[in-house]
This record gives sequence, C-alpha cells and structure tokens, in this order.
Amino acid sequence: MLGDTVAIPLRDAQDFRLPKEALDPRKWNVFGADGERAGVVHELLVDPSAMKVRYLDVDLADDLFNLSDDRHVLVPLENVELRERGKDAWVQGLSASEVAALPAYAGGGVDSKMQESLSTAFRRREPAPESE
Repeated sequence: MLGDTVAIPLRDAQDFRLPKEALDPRKWNVFGADGERAGVVHELLVDPSAMKVRYLDVDLADDLFNLSDDRHVLVPLENVELRERGKDAWVQGLSASEVAALPAYAGGGVDSKMQESLSTAFRRREPAPESE
C-alpha cells in the first residue's frame, strides 16, 4: 500500500516505463547553478498515479563535500535542466553546496512531508517576484 507516498523509485514502479523519446539521466553528472559539480543521478523517482518522473535521486560527490558517508538528496525534476549533449543535469537556482545541503534521502518512497520540505528548500532560494 502506498498510503501517503507521492513518488517511488523507478525500479519499484511496476507499471511505469520511460517513454522511448524521454531522456534517462541516470549516471549523468549533476551541477549546481554555479557550475560546480554536485554529484551523479542515481535513480529517478516517479509518481505512479500521474505516470511522471518527479525527482532525481542525486548521489552527492563525497570527495567534493568532505562526506564520510554515502549521501543522497532529491531534486525536483521541474528544477532541473537536462542537457543531453553533455549528459548533464543542471539544478536551477541552487549552487552545488546548496544542493548538498538539501534534506538527506535514505531511499524508498517520498511522502508528502518530504515533498513539502523539498518545496520549502527550493522556495527559500528562489528570487522574490518583482512587484508591478
């Protein structure tokens, strides 16, 4: 039972397949908006009810962030620019160190609480809309 789960790893989504024309960014390098490398896309998380990819599971570069443990974070696909030519994923609006500071992802499904904490993290870093 999915319960409060809003996204699950692609490997666990039995009825979901990436469309043939869709990019599969697994193993692509992930860069922050500052051009610094943050890590590598490990897995895709999909919303099985909407049949859409929602998040990239990013395996942070341990050596770049002085991490003693393997650490993963989630980045909403809507905040990523996929560049097929270089096989790179660029996180919009966050530096590589800000990507590394996102809430840790321990695997499995994403519930609404984790989804909200990610939304909050990205909203805090977006510029305020200009007033008219």
